[in-house]
Amino acid sequence: MFPVHRFAQSGPHNMLYPANKQLLPSPTRQYLHIWLHIVTTNTLSITTNVVHAAWLAQNELKLRSSADASALKARPTEALTNGGSDHSNGNSSSLRHENGLTSPRARPATMRTVSSMSVSKKLTKQILTSSGHHGRVVGVQIKDEHIAVRHRCQKELGSHVGSYAYDTTFDGLLEWIRSERLIRVPHKGGNWDRVLIEVQHFAQQVHQLTESIAYFTDDCNAASHLMYGHCLLLLEFGLELVPLLRCHDMFGATPEISENISHVFSYLLNIVTAVAGTFWGAVHGGKESTTIDIYRVFSAQIETLYAYVTKTAHAIWCFCLDGDDETDIYQLEKLQKRLSPQDNVLTFLAARHMVVAARPGQFTCTWFQSHLNSFLRSNQRILRVEGKSGSGKTTLANWTLDRLQRPINRKPVTTISFFANPTIAGQNSGLALVRTLLYQLIFQRLGDEHLFRCIYDVVTPSLLRRSVQEQEDLLWAALNKGLSHLTDAEDDLVIVVDGIDGIGEKQVAQKACRRLWDLTEKLCSVRLIQFSQCIEMQATKNVTSFELTAEVLRHDMTTVTRRSLLRHQQFDELKEPDQDKIIEPLVAAAGTSMLWLTLACRYLRLQPQISSKSLEVLLPGSNCISVVDLVHKIVSATQMTQDSKNAISYILTAERPLLFSEIKLLLSDGPVPKPLDLDSIIQPLGPFVLVSEGLVAIRHKQVMNGLLVDNSPAKWLLNHQQRQKDLLLKVLTYASARFHEECQPTVDPLEFTQIYGKIHGHTLLEYAIRYWVRHFEWTSIYHVSGALTIPKDMQDVFPYSNMFALLEEGCWSTQVPAKDAVNLHITAFRVREALYGKKKGCVLQTAMTIGKIYEVTLALDECAVEWYHKAMYISKEALGLTSEMTMILCRTVLRITEKYLSPKQDDRMMIWRHDAFKLYLEILRIRYGEQSKEYLELWALYLVFRRLIGLEIIVVPGPTPGQPRGVPSFEGDVSLDGRVVVRKHKGRTEIDPFEDDFLFGYVKEGAVITLTLEMYQKIIIRISEHVRAGFFVQAEELYIELWLRLTEHCHTHHEVEWHERKIRVMIDYCRFLHKRERSTESASILLCIWRERSLSS
Repeated sequence: MFPVHRFAQSGPHNMLYPANKQLLPSPTRQYLHIWLHIVTTNTLSITTNVVHAAWLAQNELKLRSSADASALKARPTEALTNGGSDHSNGNSSSLRHENGLTSPRARPATMRTVSSMSVSKKLTKQILTSSGHHGRVVGVQIKDEHIAVRHRCQKELGSHVGSYAYDTTFDGLLEWIRSERLIRVPHKGGNWDRVLIEVQHFAQQVHQLTESIAYFTDDCNAASHLMYGHCLLLLEFGLELVPLLRCHDMFGATPEISENISHVFSYLLNIVTAVAGTFWGAVHGGKESTTIDIYRVFSAQIETLYAYVTKTAHAIWCFCLDGDDETDIYQLEKLQKRLSPQDNVLTFLAARHMVVAARPGQFTCTWFQSHLNSFLRSNQRILRVEGKSGSGKTTLANWTLDRLQRPINRKPVTTISFFANPTIAGQNSGLALVRTLLYQLIFQRLGDEHLFRCIYDVVTPSLLRRSVQEQEDLLWAALNKGLSHLTDAEDDLVIVVDGIDGIGEKQVAQKACRRLWDLTEKLCSVRLIQFSQCIEMQATKNVTSFELTAEVLRHDMTTVTRRSLLRHQQFDELKEPDQDKIIEPLVAAAGTSMLWLTLACRYLRLQPQISSKSLEVLLPGSNCISVVDLVHKIVSATQMTQDSKNAISYILTAERPLLFSEIKLLLSDGPVPKPLDLDSIIQPLGPFVLVSEGLVAIRHKQVMNGLLVDNSPAKWLLNHQQRQKDLLLKVLTYASARFHEECQPTVDPLEFTQIYGKIHGHTLLEYAIRYWVRHFEWTSIYHVSGALTIPKDMQDVFPYSNMFALLEEGCWSTQVPAKDAVNLHITAFRVREALYGKKKGCVLQTAMTIGKIYEVTLALDECAVEWYHKAMYISKEALGLTSEMTMILCRTVLRITEKYLSPKQDDRMMIWRHDAFKLYLEILRIRYGEQSKEYLELWALYLVFRRLIGLEIIVVPGPTPGQPRGVPSFEGDVSLDGRVVVRKHKGRTEIDPFEDDFLFGYVKEGAVITLTLEMYQKIIIRISEHVRAGFFVQAEELYIELWLRLTEHCHTHHEVEWHERKIRVMIDYCRFLHKRERSTESASILLCIWRERSLSS
């Protein structure tokens, strides 16, 4: 149900150890710098994030003295194995400090969601029935995993590691952390302070998980001790357990939940020990430099862990939604698919509250802690943080979101977030804002049936046929309704939104902002923290405003500048006063622009020497140069390889941030990646791009503008249309190599699982499917109307497989608004038609998909028939005249046009109906013969239709001795070969009236008339003529007579088609009455229809 996302095979998440001898620790002092960032998230599943750490020897953490170092080495190991003397009674002291962390025993009682309390009776019964043998099986599973991992660790680590690595208690780990703080007194906000915070938070969640599953797994305590021990082996792996731990009382509800949560615990043990062991071996390996790529080394374990987390969440949802009802589970899957962003990469970021942005540097952003604490303690509902473009709002928002993952003011909070990104079109609108919030909310409130019902009531297939504004209005109403049942007893919900000022025009941003404010002020358990540029809004008493001024940012900007320039050898050798003489002018000139300052430092680091002369280039006169000019100077000073130039071109052109593995494929000549050193390729691009979570994106919109302006020194960049075509050919080449087998066109769309199965494991395939049309529309090949001329290079690489067209339908149908989706399909059809004419199944598949969207989603029958009509003749060419698909399309055209019968020959619907009749008759003649029942019945309908539109009837088959019953005869000239000719009456334009025998009210006594399809169509036509002529009484009489006759006919004939025609007549009669302002009678008939259907079902 919840897709397991791929991890990048390479990226920046490497553990680096110092290779520069000048940076190694001196004999008298030990310098240790551990760079740690853990993005913990609140999602439906347990969200794990591999964190990047770098061991660099710098002057950030010093041992107070050699005595302190000796004290550290002599620390008693008993505290690690039995919790220390202070914990002999089993009660650990709560560790509280300014970052708000407490031990689990100091936290409030476990808080349950509304949904978990509402199923308590069912839960008790399920737990009782699911115990016994299953619990023993799960316990054995964890025990076996614990034994295997312990033996593996002992083998890999040998005797060099003390026993604490295998048997450390939770209390012992907390005592170790407290002792570490007393000995080293780490600077608030420093790297070592962050490491200790994250390790303690991680241990608390593992401890809570252990207690939650202990009653059905006997060996989990020993396994958790092994995990705590390996935390002391340089653990840098973060895990957010909050969503599942809120439902800890459901872990034993069903065997499936128990088994999956046990697998989660087992793989967590496996990953923690593997990471710790690998780091320990790297540190003690004797090499000067070691690089460990977490995603490459541990990708299999991480992906497996995510898979079991997903299964656990799915099992809990099944339990809360009454697992026997498969409809609810299917609806939940559809709901999540419709709310999720457009592809798996954006879904990965949204579900895990991630954003590709600059990470907060050491000792930065900590000043915001006091403002955050004050806001959450107060009665204010909205914290409004404003700053100019490039002032670091997104970085501060990222820090705030990360901080809110841990308890604040000794109280946990739940967070959902949205980061608008102007470089990602699909994530830069009001609709994307509300969809992302709803998507994350479903992940957060695991098993909340009320929330699920509120959202699903509006997120139905009919939602996509509405305009974007209507969709947005409905989703905001669903969000309000879904959050309305939150109570004060639950964790506060904090919404973090960044960049709302850039989601559209000024009025659009103001409207979205007002919606958020109204939602927050209405609900007592919801708070909003908004980061944006200044938006003109009428402030209320519940709003606290805070501005990022130069004075507020001065400390952070000074810190960032110093730490960045220290990487320049000549600057590092300067004395601190001399360093300040360089730093202070830069900070003063930057004002509030952290972006300008970052780029200025990057430029200075490229210079041989940092001097006053270098500063004059950046600060000519009294003002600093612009960001665009600064980008130009960096480009001119940077030496790039051709691969680096190609990489920045792809990053600039892509519709979303690119994975490292995607860049590697794009830089390869073919569909198979070639060996490349991506670190050396991306390193020169550092000033222009951001790297995070295995993704690469442009640093800022202003940087993009600087690279793409006409006077940019990056002359090696192709123009916009050429870059679009270059990337288009790359992704199409990759997709073409993935599809070798051909499949037949089908009217049935692919299921979610089929789509995922085709895409999974092919890095660039999903991007190719979703975005190739968008890139094509930016090339010079595309024009709005007329036939397209596809160049030879695109012809050679375009995927001809019908599966590619089916995957397009699956990827575009659920998340893209229907009008946008149909435009994408039309462009794809024009390309395929230009390439293959009407001789390929993929052309037919695309035409049928467009027809289905028009008919089912947009309810535009005329447009649907137009495309079905095209598909009908394409099927004739591609699959053959007598193919089943051609017959289906003919019947589809006849079915839809039956509702729009008209005597006008030039009516488009009638022209298409006439073509469908002729083609279908030809098929039946070939397949069954001219004397077959199927052929003669269709001929009868065809003659009635031709008579309706006033066409001369050509020779038609006459009755034979073996003619089936029910085939009507016609007046006319009879030829010697037994054929009948029926012609239009000369000199008359009106349609002949019904004969007396056709009128139900004037049937002679004893006469029996069998209602036929021909008679039914004649009366429908007569009714429409009466209505157009204004003879409403006669039209109503015919409606009533036809209704009665259909009722009698349905009593003796049980064909579904006749029952459908009866319902259609009743509904048309209701519309007729409604137009005559007879709403009461119309409502009564509708009620009658509903009762009949209820009784029959």
